[in-house]
Amino acid sequence: KNILEKAIKKLKEQGGTESPLEFCYQRLIYSKDKPVIVVLTDGSWSGQKRAIATSDLCRDAGIDIIAIGFGSADKEFLRRISTISVMTDLDKLVDSFGTIAQELAQTGSASGIKFNR
Repeated sequence: KNILEKAIKKLKEQGGTESPLEFCYQRLIYSKDKPVIVVLTDGSWSGQKRAIATSDLCRDAGIDIIAIGFGSADKEFLRRISTISVMTDLDKLVDSFGTIAQELAQTGSASGIKFNR
């Protein structure tokens, strides 16, 4: 649990990054741990074809992508780029992140995450 908490504290906002999945992929491709990318968005992405291609690279490399959308997020796009995706409301974001953190801490994998809807 301490490792996860330390990692969360090191996170920095990457909003507006032209290609956030490429940014993450380049940093996680050689990870010895089971890498997980968490995407949080309230709108649609520019460069969706590029993001889809990069998400395929992530999948091939064993990098899980968890996508959380709210507001006017593009549900189908999030489903396409992610291992697991969920649409939520702003008031449920804390619960969504709690679910992710608990599963990752217990299993080290995103595959067993079940969101309450």
